[in-house]
Amino acid sequence: MNSKILLKTFKSLKGADSERLDKSRVIFLSGERAKKIYLIKKGVVRLSRICQSGEETTISLLKENCLIGITSLLNEHQSKKSYLLTALTQVEMDAAPISSAKNAIELDRDLRLTLLEGLSSRILHAEAMIETLAQPDTPSRLVGFLLILCKDFGIQESKGITIDLTLSHHEIAKSIGSTRGTVCRLLGELRNSGYLKIDNQKIMIFDQKNLTKSLS
Repeated sequence: MNSKILLKTFKSLKGADSERLDKSRVIFLSGERAKKIYLIKKGVVRLSRICQSGEETTISLLKENCLIGITSLLNEHQSKKSYLLTALTQVEMDAAPISSAKNAIELDRDLRLTLLEGLSSRILHAEAMIETLAQPDTPSRLVGFLLILCKDFGIQESKGITIDLTLSHHEIAKSIGSTRGTVCRLLGELRNSGYLKIDNQKIMIFDQKNLTKSLS
């Protein structure tokens, strides 16, 4: 996604302002219609679906330059499904009224193309997460989730890839539909087997291919 176009657009929108949210703050629950569209400048937001049972399932992790509220921007009808957006870290965002954003889209072809690119990227990311969560066993879901984090938040270092996102065992468990105890045990086994290390809640994967082979 062309972040320069988005940043320029948000600065020019009527009624635009900046917001800062603490970790765990709920941004909004869709099904309620969003009144604003947000552009993440810093931090990570969890997009999750609330099932009828009340269980929360992670759909995607949204990071810098991702848009929030885009469904309300492009669709006049409210979704019948409930999606929750929660700040996974401290988050800084630009926010603008939906009406201002719609006017900008109608006038700017480059902005329309940028939004389409962003939607395509969001769909691919959600598909990867859904495929991971569809795995029948917890070890497979955990490894799949770690690989997604490597792709989206990984920093290549000499010994491996460090996931530049601090997640507790509880937060990882919540993301893959497991329990804190199970995640703690599985991460311990992967660490003891030499597939990864954990330092100050940040995970380094030594070799992604070997991590996948750990499931064999």
